[in-house]
Amino acid sequence: MDSDNAQRATCPVCQWTPVDSDWFDNKKNVTCPACGPFVISGSLNQWLWTERNAGRLEDRRALLTNLSTAIRHAPTEPYVTFENWEGLAAAPPRFSMAAKVMRLLEAVGGMATPGQRFSIPDANLPLFVPRIGAADVTEVRFLLRHLLDRGLIEGTRTQDGLSGATVTVAGWERLEPVAGGVPGRVFVAMWFDRSMDPAFDDGIRKGIEDCGLDPRRVDRLEFAGKICDQILAEIRAAEIIVADFTGFRTGVFFEAGFALALGRTVVFTCRQDDAANLAQHFDTRQYPHLLWCDPADLRDKVATRIRALRAVQPSI
Repeated sequence: MDSDNAQRATCPVCQWTPVDSDWFDNKKNVTCPACGPFVISGSLNQWLWTERNAGRLEDRRALLTNLSTAIRHAPTEPYVTFENWEGLAAAPPRFSMAAKVMRLLEAVGGMATPGQRFSIPDANLPLFVPRIGAADVTEVRFLLRHLLDRGLIEGTRTQDGLSGATVTVAGWERLEPVAGGVPGRVFVAMWFDRSMDPAFDDGIRKGIEDCGLDPRRVDRLEFAGKICDQILAEIRAAEIIVADFTGFRTGVFFEAGFALALGRTVVFTCRQDDAANLAQHFDTRQYPHLLWCDPADLRDKVATRIRALRAVQPSI
């Protein structure tokens, strides 16, 4: 394979081969099985290729892994350039150990139907690193052993990886809980307007992660099928629901009501300048709302409320 074809078939960030890519306006559009879709500037793409071939990126391997994770979990398809790549790599999403375990189990569960056998070659472990937010393939191996030890998956460890694997009944029960939801999973119902991104990214999400839990917002998940079906599935699978009523979106009222009907714990929030009008849309005054003024305030209040709720519900 010549140099141009090798560059086209290789992810410039994680080095996975093969990937789909094409060029436009001196930008490379990449769809990588590990990183997901992103656009990279021509100059950064060439610099990474040159530096890697010269062996000068070894001391930046962890930074590039962080970049891969940041790209994978970005709310929209990112454009990665010389000016922003180190900033993106410096602040990747952080997941608790419980969240990493569940994300790995979900990834493994997506490889087969109940009872079906599959293999996970060691050569494919880098695919899981950004998906679950692991530090490296060593952590992925560690978590796979944990899934085996807990009886959530079974299979045979070989020199080349895991063979004859399957998700056990216990594993499927964790993925599709009958009652109570997946421990540590928090579904977020809110207005998806771009103006609310800081409220989620710097407020609700960080507050949930401060408690060591896994935040899930449906528009930032990968799924096939209709979004309304996915929302109901996510609520059924969640331990806790955070419902923010800023903007008075009817969908949020519905999702909070559905969660309450399932017996889920719901944390009600609303931006302070919208709270006075809540009763005009639907009377939820009988439920305590966390009124917030900025993302930092929201983060603190969400974390405090979740910690308090889980402290009085030790069985969850």
